[in-house]
Amino acid sequence: MATNYEQIIKSIAKGDIAPVYVLYGEELYLVQGIIHQLEEALFKDGVRDFNYHLFFGEDAGVEDIISAARTSPMLAPKRLVVVKNIQQLKPKPLDKLIDYIKRPACNTVLVLTGDKLANRKSWLTKVKKTDAVVVRFYALYDSRAIAWIKKRVKKEGYQISHEANQALVENTGTDLSAIEHQLEKLFAYCLDKKKISLEDVEQLVGRVRQYNIFQLIDAIGNKKLEPALHILSEILGGGSSPLAVLAMISRQLRRIYKAKCLQDAGGSWPEIASKIGLQSYFLKDFIAQSEHFSLPELRTSFTYLLDTDLRLKSSNLIPRLSLEFLLIKLCS
Repeated sequence: MATNYEQIIKSIAKGDIAPVYVLYGEELYLVQGIIHQLEEALFKDGVRDFNYHLFFGEDAGVEDIISAARTSPMLAPKRLVVVKNIQQLKPKPLDKLIDYIKRPACNTVLVLTGDKLANRKSWLTKVKKTDAVVVRFYALYDSRAIAWIKKRVKKEGYQISHEANQALVENTGTDLSAIEHQLEKLFAYCLDKKKISLEDVEQLVGRVRQYNIFQLIDAIGNKKLEPALHILSEILGGGSSPLAVLAMISRQLRRIYKAKCLQDAGGSWPEIASKIGLQSYFLKDFIAQSEHFSLPELRTSFTYLLDTDLRLKSSNLIPRLSLEFLLIKLCS
């Protein structure tokens, strides 16, 4: 069974199309790409209007969704039913969908999508026990966004310098919809030369990136002080609580400490990931982060974290300065 974007696309191309897909997570651009591929595969003879149904969780009734899925296709081998924002459905309607997913119509492809389905763990557990294809699409790390851009640019017959690629991610972020929007502008601007340079990116791409706590942790893990301070400024400017930021930093460093202890005891990385509750998607980047810290450094960092916690709760010092002092110590 397909477990990621590439595998799903390959399966669709081969005609191996599942009756039910549950596609969720932060990177909905890839989800939309899968829906587009399903449309291309199912409706080659121009019968899309008769056999494509789109619902939104905030408006749709589960009975209407199931009725559409149980309806026979017209002039086509299969019907495509897409439900977006599935997380907006209440628990009882979601449970009714389980009954359909267990016994889906053979001539319908049902696609359920949403960005916050991870909060419906019990429902997802039930779905995973069926034959449905269930895939979560995580927000990309910078390195993976850079790799995606390289492939996307090559597919269009262009080249992009590494510096330009890095600048595009730095300025735009890792949301693929935002990146695609900027690439379309760059493709048009560089149409004659077919090469995208750093100067092209600097001239056309405005700074629209919104940083989050996970990117801050990534910068700390790689001991990059200047980016870490910049990301901290962006996060605090966006309204995040200083104590929440500290809690996330603490959680990641405790994870790294536990992982390194397990590694010293002879554990393999897949085993370690399972024990610390780390998704396999993040394992490669987590390993890279952990290599920047020794066990003595981590033990010292816990002292820094405790001191910062006390300062945030009892000191008159500006919270931002307390966190900046912490980053200087962690990244040194």
